[in-house]
Amino acid sequence: MKRWFNVSVQLLGLAAHVANLLLPVFSGDNKIIVAAMIAAVQGITGILAHASNPDGTPASVAYDEPK
Repeated sequence: MKRWFNVSVQLLGLAAHVANLLLPVFSGDNKIIVAAMIAAVQGITGILAHASNPDGTPASVAYDEPK
């Protein structure tokens, strides 16, 4: 997974958490469910990104940072 994709998902998740907290879209119990779903997506994305270099190659391959 490329770094830009992971960063984008994490930032969208952060914005969704803030919106879920501040906007009156969902009731109290539903806000907890929505927050858990957002966190699950962020967690899965983070786990998948953990196994990749920033350029999208597998982490088992040596990463040469572009100059």
